[in-house]
Amino acid sequence: MADHLLTITGIKPDGALILNNDPNWNGVLDVKTNDTVTWAIGSGSGVQSIDAIFPDAGNTSVFSSDPAPVAGTTSWRGTIESSTAQNDNEWYSITYTNTSGVQHTWDPDIQVNP
Repeated sequence: MADHLLTITGIKPDGALILNNDPNWNGVLDVKTNDTVTWAIGSGSGVQSIDAIFPDAGNTSVFSSDPAPVAGTTSWRGTIESSTAQNDNEWYSITYTNTSGVQHTWDPDIQVNP
């Protein structure tokens, strides 16, 4: 079981988030069952808040429950379901508000590996 910390470090012109200061990241996070995923807002990222993280329509969630805010922080966390099939993936959406108060949605992917 691993904890994957994804720090939001910026916003691309198309609204895609830059995670872990890597503007070339392809938007796919490789995980294993029972791993946790934490999304944190980095200082100076241009993101004011994460408003929701949810599976895209027609996708089965790979999370044991939908990711939720971490108490006392601006971070969100979710745990990958233990019964998720290997090589299963989920397109999900992150709705966030930028520091100008405008809400955006971005669609990365989670891939569950053996």
